[in-house]
Amino acid sequence: MAGLIGLLTPAIGSAYGLDAEVRQLLKSSPSRQVHQVIMSFSGGGIPTPLLAPHISRKAQAKAAAVTMKYLAKARQHSLVAALEQQIGTDASMAYRSLWIADAVGVRADAQTIAALAAAFPEAQISIDSPLQMPVTPLAATPGDNTPLNSLWNLDAITARDMWTLGYRGAGSVIAVVDSGVDVQHADIAAAAYRGGTNSWCDISGTGAGPCNGLAFPADPGTGTSAVGGHGTAVMGLAVGGDTGGDPIGVAPDAQWVGVRIFDNEGNANVSDALAGLQWLIDLPANQIPDVVNMSWEVADVNAGTSCNLQPQLETAIQSLRSLEIFLVASSGNDTIAHLPAGYVEVFAVGATNQNNTVLVSTSGQGPSTCPGRGVGLGAKPYPNAVAPGDAVTSADLTSAGQSFYISFNGTSASAPHAAGAFALLRSAFPNATVTEIQSAMEIAAVGTIDPATSMLDNTVNERHGFGLLDTRAALDQLLLTKVAKVAGVHVAKTGADLTVSWIAAPDTGPAVTYTVQRNGVNVATALAGTSFVDTGAAGTNDGDTYTVLAVAGAITGPASRALLGNVNRKEPTTEGRVDGFDLVSVLGAVGTTNPDYDLNGDGSVNAQDVTLLKAQMGAVVTP
Repeated sequence: MAGLIGLLTPAIGSAYGLDAEVRQLLKSSPSRQVHQVIMSFSGGGIPTPLLAPHISRKAQAKAAAVTMKYLAKARQHSLVAALEQQIGTDASMAYRSLWIADAVGVRADAQTIAALAAAFPEAQISIDSPLQMPVTPLAATPGDNTPLNSLWNLDAITARDMWTLGYRGAGSVIAVVDSGVDVQHADIAAAAYRGGTNSWCDISGTGAGPCNGLAFPADPGTGTSAVGGHGTAVMGLAVGGDTGGDPIGVAPDAQWVGVRIFDNEGNANVSDALAGLQWLIDLPANQIPDVVNMSWEVADVNAGTSCNLQPQLETAIQSLRSLEIFLVASSGNDTIAHLPAGYVEVFAVGATNQNNTVLVSTSGQGPSTCPGRGVGLGAKPYPNAVAPGDAVTSADLTSAGQSFYISFNGTSASAPHAAGAFALLRSAFPNATVTEIQSAMEIAAVGTIDPATSMLDNTVNERHGFGLLDTRAALDQLLLTKVAKVAGVHVAKTGADLTVSWIAAPDTGPAVTYTVQRNGVNVATALAGTSFVDTGAAGTNDGDTYTVLAVAGAITGPASRALLGNVNRKEPTTEGRVDGFDLVSVLGAVGTTNPDYDLNGDGSVNAQDVTLLKAQMGAVVTP
């Protein structure tokens, strides 16, 4: 063993950058025994991502990722050269760059790892910990080709209420990092799968496909682990469509991309997760996902209370969150905290049963000692919230071209409910930040029942978090907190006048002129602000309809018109009242070429215009 081995002069037990677990492993291992470790350098992680206010969040993410990649490559140059020299043609050893954490994953024998520690004392060397699915990820109920229950879980988090308002996740992309996805399943194929060359990454083995694995999305787990179908079931709950009747997923109009990190036997390590996560931010800017679901955990019983066990994973998680990506993870199925759910940058989700507000007794609970977690002002509990995780219907693996369904249990099932809920809220508030949407989800959550006391728990604690997700209530919370950023109509009555105020989005765009109409006839025109409309003496014009049109850049550009509000004059009109939006007029124009309602400029009024209006408004109230 020439080269690096000659650099090893101190004993293996010396500190170098080896953590205690690696030192003990090398002491007790034969020199030629192969291990997996991660070598990382200080100063890695995300650079400041905010470039300028007018740059989209995904463009900022891409610019930051390119910078991370470049800086890591420069810092790792000498290490990579040494690895190339030492490993040579030895097939038992390998390495890969994990620039998302300014790290390198190394598979090498004990002697080589010790030599690397001596040659690069500035590097921190940690065990490349194994990952595992939460215990009992799938129920024993065999698959069926029809849904197995009433889809109670979607109503439990008020997802279908959001659909009624027109918010089904359109415009959002959810990434599931898991055992793979069966793209043949009718409910998660077709429009739901984004497709193209940047929607699938399989790093679980060797092959000709993207990331050196399978060429097309699949979930082929076999053998004793029986992991096949886990990722498919997770994806089904996030975005599953309605080929078998009602949609089975929370956000059926969202699209998905898949990352396979577990092999056929259910094996994966932290380095596999890091490689998959960095692939997601190495995509073209407009293809970086909005949400990442991680229904798995680091296989260490101390992980949730010793958050420094895998520092490279923490760095990667912090990087992704800084890039405005919503991170969701299952809290575990054995009543203790786990990683990555324990990191405060991750939205950890526990499980409730079919009584909606009762916590499943085995659901992962705190305390988590990760920074930012805990009970008290400003801290986040573990888990953040709970969602259905008991006998929920989701997609099962296909067979002979037929789509099947399965009853899915555990927090692996709960996590994608939160991922889908985020997509629903993002479709309503496309410009809201991750922090704004997450805060709304937490504030709006409903108290759950503590099985130990049978009492309703309305306090933030280390068992239920903020409570059961309530997506519709979170929408209302966002409307309250973002009223200054979302176009809306405020109506107030002063004597004989009706005051119509349009609150314009302050972020971007040219000045917008709005016109107030009474029964389709212009009665006031002004720049964004307030218009006073003479409605006549009390009791007159009560049946008249007032609308507000915004022209020049309200939604898609100078050629578009956004119908911002419908003011139905009803007695009494009260101070602070917000009236309904004129969806009736837009719906009535569907199928025509009326330019007033062609919001996306495609030449016709269609469902896309209705969705665009609703998304711009941020809320829908029945006129």
